[in-house]
Amino acid sequence: MEEECGMIRLNCQALCAVTHLVLPYMSPNSRIIQYASAAAFMPQPGFAVYAATKSFVLSYSRALGEELKKREICVTAVCPGPVKTVFFDIAETNATIPFYKKLVMANPRKVVQKAIWDSMAGKKVSVYGVVMKAFWLLAKIVPHGWLLAGMESMGQSGAKENKADQA
Repeated sequence: MEEECGMIRLNCQALCAVTHLVLPYMSPNSRIIQYASAAAFMPQPGFAVYAATKSFVLSYSRALGEELKKREICVTAVCPGPVKTVFFDIAETNATIPFYKKLVMANPRKVVQKAIWDSMAGKKVSVYGVVMKAFWLLAKIVPHGWLLAGMESMGQSGAKENKADQA
C-alpha cells in the first residue's frame, strides 16, 4: 500500500506541484514535456496503479495544454513503451524481463529526441515506435474489455506477472 501511494504521490501529485511552480515563469512559446507511458492507454491488470497514474499524466497534460493555449504554451505527453534505462538493468537482476518487452525496448536518447521534435511541432502526445503507435490506435478503437480478455487469454494477467514484468 505504501509503495502504491508513493507512486501516486510521485507520478501525480509531484507532477502537478512542479508544473504549478514553473507556470508563473513561463513565457509564450514555452514547452512543457511530461512523461506518461504507453501504459496510459488502457487499464493494465497487475500494473493497475502505475497504469492509472500514467493515465492521469496523459489526461492532465492534454487538459493543461488546452488551458494554456491562450498563453501559447504547448504541453506534450510522452508515451513510450519500455525504455532501456537503469531501472530495467536493476529489474533484470531480480527477475527475467519478458521477451516481448525486450523486443520493443526503446533507446532513451531516441525517445527524448522524438519528444522534443513532437513538442516543437505542437503535438499533444508523443508516441515512440511503430509497435507503441499500433497499441495506441488499438486501445482507441477496440473496447478495453476485449483487450483485457485477450491479455488474460495470453497469460498476461496480474496474478501471473512478477516485478520485472511490471517494469
